[in-house]
Amino acid sequence: MKAGFANTLFGALLLLAFLCFSFGQASMARGAGSAAQSIDFRQDDFQAQRIARKLLRREIAKYPSGSNWMRTAWVSVSPGETPTLFVMYGCSPTGNCGLYGFKRQKNGWKLVLNSIAQTCSILPSSHAGRHDISARMHGSAFQSTIKTYWWRKDRYVRVSERDLILKE
Repeated sequence: MKAGFANTLFGALLLLAFLCFSFGQASMARGAGSAAQSIDFRQDDFQAQRIARKLLRREIAKYPSGSNWMRTAWVSVSPGETPTLFVMYGCSPTGNCGLYGFKRQKNGWKLVLNSIAQTCSILPSSHAGRHDISARMHGSAFQSTIKTYWWRKDRYVRVSERDLILKE
């Protein structure tokens, strides 16, 4: 009788431990990756800066030497593919910059995103196997515009634009 009770108790504890582990995993899975990931643009990746300066030479020629700065980020927009080079350059006094995305190809680089933004995020949603992009543009102290981009064919295409007005 004691052995049967011990086996039953042991089985119940194993089942309880398994259920707790399963619920914990499910809740973590639901929350994992559910928020947009802000892209951290940097000024200290000199290799990325060199590539970006070459790719944006016409854009850079529009500005006086040393009057603007460039920030870059390597972003994984699709699992199993090489990261995309994101560049912010040509910033206005309001903080909005040219936002460019370049995808590495066999014979060089291809422009896959051309926008204006102050901040940029990778969304958890995806289209055609690549994460969607959100770009926020500053309008005034109380107004912003959020643009959403989806991957279509071979580049990012803007699919929505929303104005946000903050109340005082």
